Amino acid sequence: MEELKGIVEDIRYKSEESGFTVFDIDAGEVLVTCTGALSYISVGDNVRLRGRWRIHPVYGEQFDIEWCEIERPSTLDAIEKYLASGMIKGIGEVTAHRIVELFGEETLNILDNDPERLLEIEGIGETKLRMIIDSYESQKGMREIMIFLQGLGVTPGQAMRIFKTYGAETVNMVKSNPYDMTYRVYGIGFMTADRIAQNMGFTAESAERIEAGTYYCLQKAANNGDTYLPEEVLLEAAMKLLNTGEGRIKEAITSLAVNNNIAIDTIDGERVIYLKPFYTAENNVVKRLFELSSVEFKELNTLIDKDLDEIQRDMGITFAEEQKRAIRAALEKGILIITGGPGTGKTTTLKGIISMFRKNKIRTYLAAPTGRAAKRMSETTGMEAKTIHRLLEYNGIEFKKNEEEKLGCDAIIIDEASMIDIILMNNLLKAISPGTRLIIVGDVDQLPSVGAGNVLRDIIDSGMFNVVRLNQIFRQASMSNIIVNAHRINQGLYPLLDNSSNDFFFIREKNQSNILNIIKDLVINRLPEAYNLNPLDIQVLLPMKKGILGTYNLNAVLQELLNPYSPDKEEIKLKDRIFREGDKVMQIRNDYNKRWESCDESGMGVYNGDIGFIEKIDRDDSTLVVDFDGKKTVYEISDLEELTLAYAITVHKSQGSEFDTVVMAISYGVPMIMTRNLLYTAITRAKKRVVLVGDEQRMGMMIKNNRIEERYSGLKWRLKILQDYLI
Repeated sequence: MEELKGIVEDIRYKSEESGFTVFDIDAGEVLVTCTGALSYISVGDNVRLRGRWRIHPVYGEQFDIEWCEIERPSTLDAIEKYLASGMIKGIGEVTAHRIVELFGEETLNILDNDPERLLEIEGIGETKLRMIIDSYESQKGMREIMIFLQGLGVTPGQAMRIFKTYGAETVNMVKSNPYDMTYRVYGIGFMTADRIAQNMGFTAESAERIEAGTYYCLQKAANNGDTYLPEEVLLEAAMKLLNTGEGRIKEAITSLAVNNNIAIDTIDGERVIYLKPFYTAENNVVKRLFELSSVEFKELNTLIDKDLDEIQRDMGITFAEEQKRAIRAALEKGILIITGGPGTGKTTTLKGIISMFRKNKIRTYLAAPTGRAAKRMSETTGMEAKTIHRLLEYNGIEFKKNEEEKLGCDAIIIDEASMIDIILMNNLLKAISPGTRLIIVGDVDQLPSVGAGNVLRDIIDSGMFNVVRLNQIFRQASMSNIIVNAHRINQGLYPLLDNSSNDFFFIREKNQSNILNIIKDLVINRLPEAYNLNPLDIQVLLPMKKGILGTYNLNAVLQELLNPYSPDKEEIKLKDRIFREGDKVMQIRNDYNKRWESCDESGMGVYNGDIGFIEKIDRDDSTLVVDFDGKKTVYEISDLEELTLAYAITVHKSQGSEFDTVVMAISYGVPMIMTRNLLYTAITRAKKRVVLVGDEQRMGMMIKNNRIEERYSGLKWRLKILQDYLI
């Protein structure tokens, strides 16, 4: 990092929302434009900055700030500029000049200690004085808070997030327990809070540190898909993280439980520890699934065969027996789960169920976990499908449809259920009244949800509910090697690699650099020329993020090829990433408060895995606009950590999406990642063609590695316990 000193001459732009500020400083012989999350900066401030130079394509050389130290204005000229800057309501240029002329170098002391003396200034009465005092105190308070935080080693961006959370109480909250940020401030994890606490003198053995570190271990487990950890596993992880003894961790567990932050339970004789929301969710899901499944609808039995015949005639098909069984069960049972791989007739079965419900005047809602999945469900069924969040009318704060205000329908069909985590399933079930039919559809052999839990597999494996497995591959699907090979891989068989089909190709190459070059050629030249494709519509899928064949490297390479630097395109740099107008990007965490607008509607929520394109970057407003399939969303600069480039994405992030053309690299990777169901999931993302590039031996190892991702989830156990009790 480089260092820069000077006096703030002008503030060009300031975002009240993100704190992003563009300002000029007089650095001696030159005026320098600086940028950073420094909304508390004022004209006249004497600043010492650390950061990096960069060249903006429109505005030229700028200094991106990563650290800032401020001294109050000290010269008469600087004080006057500060007062006249507009930061303090009620003081303009004329009034600022009068104040400094009367009070001179004592001006700021007067404002701090005896502001009533401003009544001596012409044009300032009681009303304006009150405005000036309130504005000055507010601005001064924020400024002192931000300087306090940066003195603890917090970056300007982190300081803004902390201030947004705690407001005027920031200093008191951070001083009393900096580890509270681990629980409450997004983007401030335990490691950051621990560093701040150490700067403040907290000891390594403080109770606050031990509790926060233990809680962090559970958070980390939840991010990896676990709803709980066995106590022994938690003890080992926390002892290693905190470098302390088992007794201290057990004390922390007790304290966290007493304060209702965690829950302690026993599963199969083993003591386990939950974060409280996951414990509550699991128990609620069990209760509500039981309530829904306890209702049967026998009164319609006599109509089913007649209706089935009419539906088959209308659709011009004959259902397979397992499809008929699913349609009957959907009508008769409170809960039905339908699972099956590609080409096994899930969509046809859904259409049959919808037709049956329509004939029997059963009001039906359709939903899926993501926007892309909901859109595809609408296209294939001809009925409106919503995201689950939209169905539940999420407003950025809460779900308006809940246990108090239920969904007004007779049946709900949920697609892509393998993507639903335990928290979302709980919120969905809370809004469904007993007596409503629930049909859950998904491919249980795909990767589990990104969020915690293994909901679809646990529900199926519990043996408590009606499950229809669609296994027959239909004639049209059997002509696709994508579908044939997906099923072969799922059964542990080697795929057909003769490249004789027009939709499944394998290019053999062991050298990673050569694999990279082949992928570049496929995306830029070979596939677009052969199939008249837009290269941006080709999706590269990868098992991992790091390495020469990881998403980090591939995105940088493909961005340079598909959307290179241009003076006509705005761009923003965030750490080691560049976001440029025209870039293909993905949302990487659920943001329920993000507002979107389309040509005919608006709503809340952008979700993990949503893919779009950067339509516009506005440097003046420090915002960018991303178009997600017609839904346009505005991002502040401080929100960019929610986005990543998406020319190449991990297979995990591709869940719930389909792409016409998929290219996947197969090379070295750790066994826990390079599994059969990862390869199966990747292949089933492709609708029209898939090209695998890599080491055939490594692919064979993936097919043999039938390691189902083991997660600590108590849902299946709780359902089985309930079933055993009922029997």
